[in-house]
Amino acid sequence: MTDAKMSDLIAVLEATWKRIQSLNADVPEAVVLVGSGGRRASTLYGHFARDVWAHGLKESKPEDHDGKEKKVECVHEVLITAEHLYRPAEEIFTTLLHESVHGIATSREIKDCSGNRHNKKFAALCEEVGLVPPEKPDPKIGWSAATLDPQTAELYAPEIEAIREALSVVRLINVKKKETKKTTWIASCRCERKLRLPKKTIDAVGGPKELLIECKKCEAPFAIEEDDLVDFQERMP
Repeated sequence: MTDAKMSDLIAVLEATWKRIQSLNADVPEAVVLVGSGGRRASTLYGHFARDVWAHGLKESKPEDHDGKEKKVECVHEVLITAEHLYRPAEEIFTTLLHESVHGIATSREIKDCSGNRHNKKFAALCEEVGLVPPEKPDPKIGWSAATLDPQTAELYAPEIEAIREALSVVRLINVKKKETKKTTWIASCRCERKLRLPKKTIDAVGGPKELLIECKKCEAPFAIEEDDLVDFQERMP
């Protein structure tokens, strides 16, 4: 079996974050994680979440401290999405550097995003850490798609190589769609007028084969269409 240790990668990412901090004073402390992107996994490379970890609490919940008895020290979170660990090490590092920009914005109380849309303030901060903002903003995500400057890649070459060596597994994206429960069936008459009927109505008017509903226009009874009739019978208890 191939080596599938995630702890090595997390340790490398933590060390890389420390390296980014050492070169950029306003990059804050953060818990660095690798985990699923959940429902957004197909498009989310990573995220920065402000004050979502409580530091130093033992045998008690954060809500047990109201700030008067004991002040809770909060720590930010940096997540690298596990479903995108197939990407080159340079791109994963770029995501980590991208999240450091959000960290700087948090430290300086700068609003760098509106929802998913990264604004011009974010683009300006990118240049501080060695990312190159796109030439023009994307309609949905704004200036988010900043790329790694070649000089920055050279500066962080040891960290990028360490990430490359630590990459071993990638989380699969769950593409299964939840099966929707059908609750209505279509019935039509001779003139092709259609009704959408729930099962309770179908049972009440005579069952799926003999609906006691007549069209006033063509005076023909409504009947469940053949495909829907088979589907209805398959779903009968």
